Amino acid sequence: IGVVLLGMLATFLSATFWDFTIPSLPIARLTANLFFTSIPEEGLYRGLIQGKLCEYLKNIKFGGTISIVFTSVIYTFIHLYGEASLTVGLFLFLSSILFGFLYYISNRIESSIICHFFIVIMHSIFFRDHPI
Repeated sequence: IGVVLLGMLATFLSATFWDFTIPSLPIARLTANLFFTSIPEEGLYRGLIQGKLCEYLKNIKFGGTISIVFTSVIYTFIHLYGEASLTVGLFLFLSSILFGFLYYISNRIESSIICHFFIVIMHSIFFRDHPI
């Protein structure tokens, strides 16, 4: 549900535009994205940064929430490098919050990897400006 809501929000805010197309070499591109983007990014942001922050802040009220938000801010700023769009930044931040929340409640990195990859699939098929 969160992925669909993010897609609707991104369209509403004109962060992206609908354009149903199958990318050239879809299996190769999506496989490359899974192994070279989704898995490494979630390993870094959720597995390392958020995981360590959660561990460090475990005795603090809202420590989990703080770790999700802080990690999402880092994720957003790194992904916004060279991009000046506030709407794209909002979409990136909310996506990262979703990934972080899934990781936090499941305590499994696979949940955030699958969600990240599903967003990539949706974006590459339904929106015109995805880089893969």
